[in-house]
This record gives sequence, C-alpha cells and structure tokens, in this order.
Amino acid sequence: MTFSLDDIKAALREVIHAQDEVILVYSGLFQFGSGFDGPLSRLPDQLLDAMDEIVGPERTLLLPTHTGSFPRTRAYDPVRTKAETGVVADAFCRRPGAVRTLCPMDSYAVKGPRVDEVVGRPVSTLWGDDSVMAWLEEVDARICVIGVPWKYCGYHHRVEEVLQIPFRYYKTFHGTLTVNGMVPRPVQSTAYVRSLELPPIYHTDGTTDLLRQRGQIHSAADRGVPIESARAIDILTACVDSLAEDPYGWLVNRDAVRRWVEDGGRQREEAGLSLEQRYRRGRQE
Repeated sequence: MTFSLDDIKAALREVIHAQDEVILVYSGLFQFGSGFDGPLSRLPDQLLDAMDEIVGPERTLLLPTHTGSFPRTRAYDPVRTKAETGVVADAFCRRPGAVRTLCPMDSYAVKGPRVDEVVGRPVSTLWGDDSVMAWLEEVDARICVIGVPWKYCGYHHRVEEVLQIPFRYYKTFHGTLTVNGMVPRPVQSTAYVRSLELPPIYHTDGTTDLLRQRGQIHSAADRGVPIESARAIDILTACVDSLAEDPYGWLVNRDAVRRWVEDGGRQREEAGLSLEQRYRRGRQE
C-alpha cells in the first residue's frame, strides 16, 4: 500500500487529540518507508512537515535524540552529535525552532511554547523524578509511535527506576559537553543501568496488551502509515500494574536474572564501580 503526505497528516489527526498540549513521537521508517509515493530521501522532512502542521505552534513537540554511545565516546554536543534514534529525530534537531537538551545520554529535541520547561529539567538521573520522562507525566503528554512497535518506546525504563527494579543499579558516566564546538566543560549522566554480567532480555508485549484491553491505545486507520498513540500516564500505570506481582515479569530470561540477583550479582557489579561512577541518594560518592 502506498501513502502520501496527506495520508500522514490524516493519520496524525486521528491519534493526536485537540486537548493534547505536549506530544512525544518515536519514529522509524524501516517498517513502512518503502510505501511512500515520493523519493524516500524526502520522507523524514515530509513526516516532520506533517507533525509541524498537525501539532502547530501553540503546542509542544518532542522527539527523543538519545546517544547511548556517550559512555564510550565521553563527548556530547547538542548541535553536532548525531541522534542515535533514527533519521527523523536527527533531522528534527536541525529544524528551525527546535532545541536539543543537554543531557548527554537521554537528550530530546523540543519545539514549541514549553521548550524552557524541558530544557530546564535537572535530570539528576535519566528516568528519575526530575527527568524529562517524569515531566511527560506531569503535563499529561501524548506519546506517539510511528512505524515502530511499542516495545521500542523507552518509556518503560521510567517505571523500572520508579519501582527500583532489583536487577538494575545506578551508574554515573562522565565526559565533556561542547555546544556547537565551543569550549568543552565536564558533564555527566547517571543511568539506572542493566547488568553487564547477565543482560536482561526483554519482552514488554504484556503491557501493550493491557493498554489495548483498557482502550488506551489509539490507532489510525490503515493508510499505509502505522501510527498509534497513548497518554504517558496511562503507559506508566499499565507498566506499574504489569510488574506489580513480579518485577522480573518483562524478562524472557527471568529465572536466570532472578538467580543472579539472589546470588549477589548486582552487589558484585556495584562493588566494581570506580568512585566517580558511584551514585547514591541524588549525589555522587
């Protein structure tokens, strides 16, 4: 099935509601890009044009522009560092009026009247109560997925930190922040990281199924553009409910990870952190 720019706009109108003031979009072209009725190279900008039109200047649009390579590169420039969340997000960084946040690992590009609120988040930890993810709950944001399954929506990591899932722990990564090539300064990101010794293997389909059962996922009519949306607070609630009885419930290798925790695996990894990598109670040790 082929689709046009008008089809993209129509689909967005179906999943973004009039009362939504803040919209976060996760996108990926690999599932549907070949159906575009124009040059594929133009699709990222066409998609962003459609978002701009539907969201409009009175509302705030965000795209995740994360750089998971920061622990390796130890360098981040919000202007020059490429977003690692796809070509659409990377192109959005360069759109007029878009501002990228300064958090090296979990940055967002944001455009609209609430830019200062997003940029001003302290982000003591990537998914904690002063993070951008927490702000999305506070403002009742609408989260959209375009061409990617819900399991690629990184919002579930927020719940893992809220619930202090036992197979993760805090680790601080240090590097330098440079803004458009200016003088670099020290910067750090603290994440609630997974194990290196025994990485968890995820499946989060149960949470998506729960959201569908509750009627909280809104899908656009099939025009060749797979677009769905849900409220951030509904996603958070469904994630909490799905993990209420078993914090290992999202894992394919849950038994192995549970044994690793019970055998002191988490404590071993935490003990192996250098002094600068440690983080406790909102501060470095």
